[in-house]
Amino acid sequence: MPRGARRTEAAQLTELAAIAERIAAGDFSVPVTATMTGDAGRVVTALAAVQDSFTTIKSEVRRMTSEHARGDIDVVMDRSRFRGTVAEIAEDVNDLVNSHIGVKKQAMAVVKKFGEGDFSAPMEVLPGKKAFVNQAVEQVRSNLTGLVEQINHMSAEHDKGEIDFRIDETRFQGAYQAMARGLSAKDAAREVATATGRARRDLYAIASEMRSP
Repeated sequence: MPRGARRTEAAQLTELAAIAERIAAGDFSVPVTATMTGDAGRVVTALAAVQDSFTTIKSEVRRMTSEHARGDIDVVMDRSRFRGTVAEIAEDVNDLVNSHIGVKKQAMAVVKKFGEGDFSAPMEVLPGKKAFVNQAVEQVRSNLTGLVEQINHMSAEHDKGEIDFRIDETRFQGAYQAMARGLSAKDAAREVATATGRARRDLYAIASEMRSP
């Protein structure tokens, strides 16, 4: 091989190594020249294909992220734009996103049932750290069912004549506790009004008897 050809080949290999190193480091903006010939030219073509694949997957991730930020949570990466392992990566990302969205939809379906008055709506037990979703849903369920239970208990006690019975507000926190306190206060006020009405009627009756000859 002529000395000039060897020098040209060496220069091409040096340039190829520099390009490959930058792509390996995650720099997909590096310009890949297509002027090389022979084996070097084929390597350049392959590197350009790798560069294009990762640039496209970056673009797809950004598109999906942008659509999700706008509220279109059903958007996924277009797997058909990729081949081989890169297509598998895109599919794995889609599966991960759909899994997270699925958990959110499941939790919201249970909350919707709560809003409709169905506090028995089941929630699938989630694995690992996802279990915090179950804990949050079950805490809401416990507060709602506990409040209903206490209201019914207070009503039953009042029907038995235990008009001083009140909801145990210490069982609750925050707004639930305020609701329990308010219901007890409202019931107490109603009992006071009822007792006052009875006393007023009794006084009228006594006064009427006293006026009678």
